[in-house]
Amino acid sequence: MYLGPKHLKLIVLLIQDSPYLAPSSSIKATFKTVPNYSGKLQTDTADPGPWTQSALLGVDGDGDGNWVSTTQWEYQDGVSYSKVEDQLNWTESNKGYSNQEAVGTLDQGSEASYGVVQVNTFSNSNMPYTTSTNGSSTWVQGYTDVFFQVSSSFSASYAGLSISVSSGGQWHQFAVTEAAYDGSVDYSQAQYT
Repeated sequence: MYLGPKHLKLIVLLIQDSPYLAPSSSIKATFKTVPNYSGKLQTDTADPGPWTQSALLGVDGDGDGNWVSTTQWEYQDGVSYSKVEDQLNWTESNKGYSNQEAVGTLDQGSEASYGVVQVNTFSNSNMPYTTSTNGSSTWVQGYTDVFFQVSSSFSASYAGLSISVSSGGQWHQFAVTEAAYDGSVDYSQAQYT
């Protein structure tokens, strides 16, 4: 089944209207790469990371060339929010079926917060897996992570992940972008609580 941008927008709208979200919560996710879609759905990140929970936000696909793939997501409760964005620069080369490769060239990111949420620690440019080749189970992985802390209680949920923190509490929030040798791209949210 082909899922294009219109389908993904519909899925996000259905999640936003879900009765399972807290009444004052809202959600926002952004992901993009190139116009083609390659449907490899999964419930966890392709490569492991320093998180205890993750959920796939979207997938995409492309061909040979240099690419910039961006994952962004945020928790929001009223006017307070925590947002993290990851941007993975990578190259995909296809020299025949048995000689495909993706190579990460740069990973960078950003963060934002407002209201009762403040940034405690921001970690930019994490790329623990830099190469994905045909026959390998490893993907190129980039992630940006932030420790957020709150001055008052904060609760929100999005796409299967949720947070509920008392005043003074904190959590570790990740935006994860992964690219495979065949040009597949996964965009994931993750957290460590």
